[in-house]
Amino acid sequence: MKIFTELLPRLNRYPLSYRTLWYVLLCSSFLALLATAVQLYVEYRRDMAYLYANIKLIEKSYLAPIAATVYKIDTETLKLQLNGALKLTDIVQLNVKEQRGNDIIETSVGNLTARNLIHHDFALTYSDPSVPLRTIGTLTVSASLDRIYQRLLSRVFTVLATNTIKTFLASAGILSIIYLLITRHLTQISDFTRRLQPGKQDTQLILNRKPSPPSREDELDRVVLSINTLQDRLNKDIAKRESYEKQLRMAEEKYRTVADFTYDCEYWANVDGSLEYISPSCERISGYAPQVFIKNPSLLKDIILPEDRDIWERHFHDSQHDPKPREIQFRIKRRDGQIRWIEHNCQPVTDSKGTPKGVRAGNRDITNRKIAEIELRTAYADIEKLKDQLEAEKAYLQSEIKLDHNFENIVGNSAGLKYVLYKVEQVAAGDTTVLVLGESGTGKELIARAIHSKSPRGDRSLVKVNCATLPSHLIESELFGHERGSFTGAHDRQLGRFEVADGTSIFLDEIGDLPLELQTKLLRVVQEGEFERLGSTRTTKVNVRVIAATNRDLEADVRKGRFREDLFYRLNVFPITVPPLRQRVDDIPLLARFFVEKASKRLGKSISQIPERTVQKLQDYYWPGNIRELINVIERAVINSTGTKLHLADDLGALDRNQEPASLKSLHEIEKDHILRVLQSTSWRIEGAKGAALILDMNPSTLRSRMRKLAIQKP
Repeated sequence: MKIFTELLPRLNRYPLSYRTLWYVLLCSSFLALLATAVQLYVEYRRDMAYLYANIKLIEKSYLAPIAATVYKIDTETLKLQLNGALKLTDIVQLNVKEQRGNDIIETSVGNLTARNLIHHDFALTYSDPSVPLRTIGTLTVSASLDRIYQRLLSRVFTVLATNTIKTFLASAGILSIIYLLITRHLTQISDFTRRLQPGKQDTQLILNRKPSPPSREDELDRVVLSINTLQDRLNKDIAKRESYEKQLRMAEEKYRTVADFTYDCEYWANVDGSLEYISPSCERISGYAPQVFIKNPSLLKDIILPEDRDIWERHFHDSQHDPKPREIQFRIKRRDGQIRWIEHNCQPVTDSKGTPKGVRAGNRDITNRKIAEIELRTAYADIEKLKDQLEAEKAYLQSEIKLDHNFENIVGNSAGLKYVLYKVEQVAAGDTTVLVLGESGTGKELIARAIHSKSPRGDRSLVKVNCATLPSHLIESELFGHERGSFTGAHDRQLGRFEVADGTSIFLDEIGDLPLELQTKLLRVVQEGEFERLGSTRTTKVNVRVIAATNRDLEADVRKGRFREDLFYRLNVFPITVPPLRQRVDDIPLLARFFVEKASKRLGKSISQIPERTVQKLQDYYWPGNIRELINVIERAVINSTGTKLHLADDLGALDRNQEPASLKSLHEIEKDHILRVLQSTSWRIEGAKGAALILDMNPSTLRSRMRKLAIQKP
């Protein structure tokens, strides 16, 4: 006892500990000895069982072969067979006594010097089909128990040492538990009680065991007092905790009510990806109940459309590497198959130390807003398209304003003109394609403008294209537009006249001069209402009314192969022939007065009278140049006149209606003849100081283009 108290002085303060130590050591020692005996007995019985099992193995494995081979093998072979059995543990000798006829042959294998032997005999039998079963000898198996005793003795020390260590560890554990649960806790209770009520307790709770009963009672009373004091404080703490828990439940109920009744789908995801909470609004947005998401958090990603999953993957990757508030938009597929737009915003949640606790996210259904945005974007695109068209139309109108139109109104009261206007009234209300025919200078463009102004498209301007004045390599770009870089000089994208005329009418003047290679593309526009810009593969659809005009005989050109027959029939839906001025003699006085007033106003003259003789000269003239020639004659007369009367500056008697030439050539033929004469005079030299281009005051490339159009070739 003194040894323990000297080694462990603290045990002197805790008598319960060292008294319990002896009880623990005594019980542990007894249990260790009992466990050792039981273990040794079990090991011994297991070795004996193994020994008898080996003997049985010899009976099964060797006895039958020996009995079957008797009279058939020699003694040496039998020794070899029996010698194999000695490899079994603890078998030291095998003895065979065999009777052959009248002789008894004994064979021994092994060593009989071992002690503590046990023997087991087996009968050797022999059977033959012609002889009944009979015993021919014995097999004796000898085993030694010395090895079993040696192993048992070695186990005694091993098991005893092992159980001693186990006993020591168990005793130490039990004593530690006793110290933790009893002695140390009593001291802590005493110290805690003194801190709770200073001055009412002794400075030290003495637990030394005293022989007198009052001391034990006093010590117990102190412990009970300490426990009661601690219980009172614990009751107060429990009351406070219940109050705090009640406030916490109220706050949780308040915030959960706010979260549960929010319009957006709110959820809280843990760091491992599981969902801590998801609001009921999720079912309204996605069609899936919150419990489905709780059980399968990956459903949040699975319902995203495959086209938008890259957005989610990038967002998830960025959130993992750089946690901060983020916002994205994507589409989901509801349970009922509807597609909804979602605005997702999330922010990381951390504790007071900055450790990540998860992610709080909100998902708002913005489908209506996105549809409105898409519709607004489409409207903006349409507005942009209309803006481009309006700008192109404005630019076209500005260029048209610069031109000097021959007429502002249709002037005349002749029967031929009334018939033309009647046909204009007939065709103007629809979208029928109109072909205006007539000689040069008869006012075909004015008729086209009259058709357009009286049509439902009259609130828009008429787009005009003169197919005879544009070079062949620019006609396609002018009609159908081009993309940037589609050819040399195409620095910007340009809308064609057909695209500018979308929703209105287009006037194709001198349609007979359109190159044959472009007639196919024009046919497609007239027939299908679609085309492609130069350098573009996108088909553009337009709604354009086509009004074409020509002074050529298109039927003759079709027969000669200079004009496509299918295009002619597409254009010749409603033909209108404008009569020449020589067939509108009654309109000449009205036209003369109209042009006199216009020219006088422009030139600052005050001409108010046209003599009857002058009117008669005008009516007698043939007018090969039609109204355009009349305008020029009137303007020269206004310039030549000095008073208030009009005096003609031209001698119109040289060619009147009664002296009509036998054959008149068109401007097309006159132009061709003139170019041929110039080329012949220059020996077909086009460029240079003595070239035809310089004489004709034309660009060499323009002259070559006109030569191709007029089919002029060097002989």
